[in-house]
Amino acid sequence: MTSEWEYQAGDFIEYATYGGTLRTVEVDEHKDDIKYGEPGFFGTTLAGGKVWGYDRQITTLVLTDTETAE
Repeated sequence: MTSEWEYQAGDFIEYATYGGTLRTVEVDEHKDDIKYGEPGFFGTTLAGGKVWGYDRQITTLVLTDTETAE
């Protein structure tokens, strides 16, 4: 399965939890197979919590690391 999102470690994304809450996280790692063959991410919330999610949960690519380097 491929992802429609292009992001990497250091990027910020917003994703929807299964409870419907939106969270913004800094991506720690992008994985082609986070679970069950689906692409996803490990990340850190703005409050410092560690989370993971599927790419299909992503709603917005907030800021990419390359944008901050310009």
